[in-house]
Amino acid sequence: MLKKGGILLLLLLSILGCKKEAIDTPELYNAHDYFPLKEGEYWIHHVNFITIDAAVDVYDSLEMEIKTKFAGLDTSLDQYVLNRYFRLDSLDEWSDYDQVMVSWEGQSFFWFENNYRFLKLTDPVFEGKSWDGNSYNILDVSDYFYSALNTTFEIDGILYTSTIRVDKRNINNAIQKSSAYEVFASGIGSIYEYDSDFSYQAGMLSYGNSKESKLIKFDIE
Repeated sequence: MLKKGGILLLLLLSILGCKKEAIDTPELYNAHDYFPLKEGEYWIHHVNFITIDAAVDVYDSLEMEIKTKFAGLDTSLDQYVLNRYFRLDSLDEWSDYDQVMVSWEGQSFFWFENNYRFLKLTDPVFEGKSWDGNSYNILDVSDYFYSALNTTFEIDGILYTSTIRVDKRNINNAIQKSSAYEVFASGIGSIYEYDSDFSYQAGMLSYGNSKESKLIKFDIE
């Protein structure tokens, strides 16, 4: 039979064990908060495209604004429609660009663009969680993972609180430098995206391209 001191020691060890387990539990966030879908919402991003092909002396850049507007539910596909428009200058009229389909299916947020379906977000959100963003298309495996959770992100002097970052690709060697990531803000959606893929020969930049997208306005019409 255990004496009173032994019983108290066992209780203390049990409490300390529970406390340690609680500390090791990752902090969880809800992915739905980082891409809400409401009727009339729209996002305007400033987008910069760069294309380089040194062999033919091509060094091109193109800047534009892209407006993405929530257009409602397509009941035949059970997906939400996002209409996109573009203009080369902030004083220009908007012109049709393309259309994107998105959906929340259980714990997963899907983005359907150019006949490819990407798994952009998945619940629950916690540091280091990984998944294949191309698991629903025919592209090569792309290991997405969450990083920099519930942090502040700045774009041209504007601070966005409670953001999460999704890293999609990071290759850095003698012949290829390739990086891709996207930042989402709670209650807004995607606020920043960077995607670059450049090839090198004998230490010199040979060819490649990049895209940088920065949110400049979010509102409801």
